[in-house]
Amino acid sequence: MCAPGNQDESDDVSERADNYLRRGVQTATETKALQEGCTPRELCDKYHAIHKGIYEWFGIDFTHFGRTTTGQQTEICQDMFLKLHENGFTSTQSVDQLFCNKCDKFLADRFVTGTCPMCAYDDARGDQCDGCGKLINAVELKDAKCDMCKGPPEVKQSTHIFLSLDKLQQKTTDHLDKELAKEDYRWSANAVGITRAWMKLGLDPRCITRDLKGGPGGPGGYNEGQGGAGGFPEGSGGFQGGAGGAGNGSATFRYQPFRYQPFRHQSFRHQKKR
Repeated sequence: MCAPGNQDESDDVSERADNYLRRGVQTATETKALQEGCTPRELCDKYHAIHKGIYEWFGIDFTHFGRTTTGQQTEICQDMFLKLHENGFTSTQSVDQLFCNKCDKFLADRFVTGTCPMCAYDDARGDQCDGCGKLINAVELKDAKCDMCKGPPEVKQSTHIFLSLDKLQQKTTDHLDKELAKEDYRWSANAVGITRAWMKLGLDPRCITRDLKGGPGGPGGYNEGQGGAGGFPEGSGGFQGGAGGAGNGSATFRYQPFRYQPFRHQSFRHQKKR
């Protein structure tokens, strides 16, 4: 379990997390940036402008059209990340990953191809085989190769931060039962079925960091080159959108009560009247 550090350590943690999260670098972004020969930030700037232009051409108007590569998003994501850490909802685990010595980096699933261990398809990706459709672990691939240099990677261990979802199993189950017992609950049958099945299997700790070359590590003095995994910065991006829409330019726009009363929060009153 990660114990909270002293003030000096916390300041260092915040600065390094800020350096990474401000970039908004994720695996898919890093992959696409390599393909286009630009930096991840340049890629984000390019496609944000393209998407915004398309919406404007169609006459689609937003009170606020945001993005996760902003300083404001950094503040919100960092705040959530550190609060989870300080309250004992993070842990560290060592996991086996493929490492390319020539490229000097751990390889994300998207950067690895090889032979599927189940159907022998020779162009399987590091996360799924298109030949048989099975989900796989990159370290299980036979004759694996790095997509960038085509060289063979080796298996190395890397320590990552995990969100301790297992500690919230009972509380989440109780909340779900309470919500679904209401006569006016608005969940679809499909959503209820999937959620119930997931809860029945049990909540396990979920990794929220990745080894990325693009930035320093996260809270607690973890490995250099680590940053938040896709689901964490992107999940907090919705709160950043609300903060941007509120127009106060601050991550402290009371996003915390917004989590509990999303349809009654004052930020929604800021929307333009048609």
